[in-house]
Amino acid sequence: MPDEEIDALAALADPRRRAVYEHVAAAGDTVSRDQVAEALGIGRTLAAHHLDKLAEAGLLDVAFARLGGRSGPGAGRPSKLYRRSAAEHSVSLPPRGYRVLAEVFAEAVSEAGVEPALYAAAERTGARLKGQDPEATLRGLGYEPYAEGDVWRLRNCPFDAVARTHPGVVCGANLALLRGALGSGARIDPRPDGCCVVVDRFVAGAGARDDAQGDQDSAGALNAPQAQGDQLGAGARDDAQGDRLRAEAQDGVQNEPSGAGWVHDRHAAGTKNNESLS
Repeated sequence: MPDEEIDALAALADPRRRAVYEHVAAAGDTVSRDQVAEALGIGRTLAAHHLDKLAEAGLLDVAFARLGGRSGPGAGRPSKLYRRSAAEHSVSLPPRGYRVLAEVFAEAVSEAGVEPALYAAAERTGARLKGQDPEATLRGLGYEPYAEGDVWRLRNCPFDAVARTHPGVVCGANLALLRGALGSGARIDPRPDGCCVVVDRFVAGAGARDDAQGDQDSAGALNAPQAQGDQLGAGARDDAQGDRLRAEAQDGVQNEPSGAGWVHDRHAAGTKNNESLS
């Protein structure tokens, strides 16, 4: 087990330091020691101490910039700013390698061209969460949602590592998962940071409830002679829905907004794996 992984997680053992980390992570942008001190009600020196310890552990990135738009002579020294590092840290006892297997699965799905089956499975998995509070569902899945007008932006992509190498496959499955859980309110809308999916706050709750009610109303309507035909029909619907999700995900990673470098990086790294999507 790498020592740096243990050191990174050990840095969060102190409750106050963990609160500092959580504040920086939730900010979504760089913050100064003064901002952290004011937000948490601690001294500037103590805030700087915890911030630097978190940076030493690889949990925060450090940058220097002048605040307030000042520049030139007399502008003063640049401030030391902090933001959450994109590096992942995990400890597993005994060691596990789920990411490797996930990349193998994504590669196989892409080469075989069976994305519709993957997306259908992802949507069924998401459907198990129907009827729950949408924001709580997103938090429970690790997306770190925050409100921006009528939508939830998702600060974290739980599948980032694999999405960087297989964007079309993973982003499509991600979208299908959230549509299964939240209904049609989930859509692709990539930004420079965070998840490529955005969720309409009000459509999500209503859509999920309507879908759940529709499923409940139709659950008892089938009988045994109909089951085989329904299964074949469901397969055709899954293929059509999978094709739509694949196209939407591929359009999302290709038609990125200006500055969305993380999407570009994912697409560039995954071009070979996504030839079957075009």
